[in-house]
Amino acid sequence: MSLTHSQIKARPAWVREAEALRLHVEKLCQGWPAEWVDVIHREWAKRRTVNAQASAAWGFGLVGQLRAAERAGVVHGDTDADLCRKAEAEARQMAGLLDAVSVRVARARASKPAEWVKRLTVRAQAWTVRNDLRRRGLEDHIPKAKHNTAGGIVSRARDPIFWRRILRGIHAKVMEGAAIGLGLVHAGRRGGCYVSAQSLKRRRGQRARNAEALARTVAVNERGEAETIANLAARGVANGAVRRAELMTRISGFELIANDLGHRATMVTVTCPSRMHKWRRGKVLDTPNPAYDGTLPNQAQAYLAKQWARFRTAAARAGLGLYGFRIAEPHHDGCPHWHMLMWFKPQTTKQADSSLALGLLLGRYFLSNDSPDEPGADTYRIKVEAIDPRKGSAVAYVAKYVAKNIDGMHVGADLYGNPALESSARVEAWASTWRIRQFQQIGGAPVTVWRELRRVHPGAVPMDAAQQLHDALMMVNVAGVDAVMGGPESEQDEAQRIRAGWAAYTMAQGGPTAKRKAHTLRMLRDQHGEANRYGELGAPRAAGVQATTFERVTVGICTFARPRRDEVESERSAWVTASVQPEDKGSIPRVVQRLTAVMQQRQGQIEQRQQERAARGEAARPWTRVNNCTPEPIGYSVHRTPKRGEVFKWAKVRGGGGSQPKELSDEQHENHPRAHRLPDMRHP
Repeated sequence: MSLTHSQIKARPAWVREAEALRLHVEKLCQGWPAEWVDVIHREWAKRRTVNAQASAAWGFGLVGQLRAAERAGVVHGDTDADLCRKAEAEARQMAGLLDAVSVRVARARASKPAEWVKRLTVRAQAWTVRNDLRRRGLEDHIPKAKHNTAGGIVSRARDPIFWRRILRGIHAKVMEGAAIGLGLVHAGRRGGCYVSAQSLKRRRGQRARNAEALARTVAVNERGEAETIANLAARGVANGAVRRAELMTRISGFELIANDLGHRATMVTVTCPSRMHKWRRGKVLDTPNPAYDGTLPNQAQAYLAKQWARFRTAAARAGLGLYGFRIAEPHHDGCPHWHMLMWFKPQTTKQADSSLALGLLLGRYFLSNDSPDEPGADTYRIKVEAIDPRKGSAVAYVAKYVAKNIDGMHVGADLYGNPALESSARVEAWASTWRIRQFQQIGGAPVTVWRELRRVHPGAVPMDAAQQLHDALMMVNVAGVDAVMGGPESEQDEAQRIRAGWAAYTMAQGGPTAKRKAHTLRMLRDQHGEANRYGELGAPRAAGVQATTFERVTVGICTFARPRRDEVESERSAWVTASVQPEDKGSIPRVVQRLTAVMQQRQGQIEQRQQERAARGEAARPWTRVNNCTPEPIGYSVHRTPKRGEVFKWAKVRGGGGSQPKELSDEQHENHPRAHRLPDMRHP
């Protein structure tokens, strides 16, 4: 029954005002879920009683955030299938726009050379793509890698996979940010702990799709071995159990080093200021934080990272020599905090107590820099706890933080009483949604080289190679050494070798506080020269380990140090993959047979190219991506393996899509103005 104008006018003013606000909110939030509209109206009305201007700013800010997502192409109710369809539509629309740009450039520059018009067209299309993404607030998704080209940007704009990645990321972050703003993320009865129910459901669906895709993708290598990608991934750090074991091994190795050097261990917890927390924890129930300024978890993570960078620089100047691990995990409302297990020397370079210097620096960069006088800041913002080795090891102290942020294994319940096996899934969804790195090493040697050493066969290392390479390999590659020299005497000896592997590798690299430029062992990478799906030169791939040392050389009566580099290849295989389609289900052997034929054909082509190179007197390039040749510079072509004092043959050609390799004849090369001699950097 509708009311007359006189009846509406006779109603109290506060009733008319509430009704007007309700209609206004419904108009702004048209098409959104009813529960979202109710929450926005309730919060808007509650804030309006205190401050009408602040209430309007809050409401329009939240609505504007969601409308920005709609401008980017996503809405709250989109499923993954909807996002995939929208990505295909974006690619088709962008392809039409780029084709129109190509036609206009061709008409406007019809009198110019074809190659010149082609390069101009690519640049104009790349500018169009950048401008379109910038207009829609997506400029952060423009690739900024070193080898990206204008042609690669244009190819990405035509690719539905590129748009699918953008739309999925926007949908995840914006919808979760709206859920936080609406108060749907907290440990209370009406909220979701760490992450909203919608984001948890989205992440579970994504993991299920990934698992299905990996399970029906078959790979075959050059030896004829066939495996599904799911089985291969289960052997690496993608497996939660393997990842947890590797982290605990590295932490145990740091503890062994600290015990030998007499370093102290301290557990530090730092969190964000109160203004970044949406909710306040109470003894009975949670209450919204009136000081919350709308900071999202990824912004809070950036704040902690910025303060950590300043703290780390000051700690290095003070000579603390920190090393250890950092673990990022969420509060119940999604705001991140950090747990840091750090070892350091008892005294700084200025002969001051390191514990006192550490506390002062933490207070300067994580407390005094932002709202130091807020209630509870001294108690909750920074917690420093020295670890007494007589009461327990640092590894046992941090094990629960590692487990509950991976798979919750061997952890009963989290801080809020939820089962750890369930809460770990929410933590993983939180980290995936906001792109937050959960674990990060502080100091020490790079883990990439350590992993690569486990791929090196001990028999491939020359006897006269650097001693650091031998020492690290003997302790890290336990399986390989056992295969050559026999297994350990007992299981206890094997366990001790595994625990000491990271410690031995770190000391071979110069110790836990050595700088990267002082590391002896580095990754050996091979520029394979293959292009990615967007026509750009791919990044160099890992091929092994190289050791850079100095050796003493005597020439006549003079003795001097000369750089020496030892390169050792790792054991790798080349794989070809194919997805098992529904019609091929139950016929995996046929897929394996087809892939084997493809691999044999590829091997035959590479062997043919090697024979042609050998006929021309050039070095035969291995058909796998592992070789011991000098890596090829990007955009250049090396015709044969350069020897001492030999001319290095290369040429660079500038074009519309970046530099392209070009082969020169011997006569052209001898007259090339930029030909030069390779420096003699090899050992005898």
